[in-house]
Amino acid sequence: MVHRNVLSGAMFYGAQVWDPLLILAQIVTLQCLFYLSLGALLFLFVGPWVSRLALEHCLDDRYLNFHSFLGWMVTAANVANALVAAVCLVFVVGRAKKCLDFAATLYLLHLAAVSAMSAIPSSFAWWAVNIWGMVLAAVLGEWLCLQRELQEIPIGGLGRRGRPAAVEMVRPPTAAVAVLARVQQAVGGLVRVVFRVGGRGMASAVPAPLPDGRKLGSGLEAIPEDIP
Repeated sequence: MVHRNVLSGAMFYGAQVWDPLLILAQIVTLQCLFYLSLGALLFLFVGPWVSRLALEHCLDDRYLNFHSFLGWMVTAANVANALVAAVCLVFVVGRAKKCLDFAATLYLLHLAAVSAMSAIPSSFAWWAVNIWGMVLAAVLGEWLCLQRELQEIPIGGLGRRGRPAAVEMVRPPTAAVAVLARVQQAVGGLVRVVFRVGGRGMASAVPAPLPDGRKLGSGLEAIPEDIP
């Protein structure tokens, strides 16, 4: 049974079981979002400089190069698309430890599509940009997933019929709470020091006995007993 991700809010968060249909749905969703975002970015970066935007700008390695202005625009669109892919990993996968697998699968399928469209890419620029994009999407997606997992940690189990029971959210302390805790600790330490110093002062203020058994008052001379 597929459960919604209570922890991170991912769209296709699954239980800890092997679910091929779920994995296939995640791969297809990521691939569709990858090409949708790449097409939109190519339209923004390349569209103003060409008379007609073609599919070759997306699936032909000859258009991605470092020796022409148009090639740099295609490169910029692909790098920006890696950032979008990282965000898609957060919402579709939602698990930090799975980001590398899904990012590698995403770019391997892209390699297969490029090879089927024209030929196996032989351009150094294409390989460099896409390997860098895969690493960027995996690392950034994993970091974003970790940040989202650490925001709210549910404590509790499942209620009746396997539904999530009411849970208590443990949130990490904010900066203000941390500062208040430091101030409280400092004030407590200062109070303890004051009490210690005051106790020592009171102990030193106790009058010491004189040799004949009489006590000397604070700041007063001893008065002889034989004076009427």
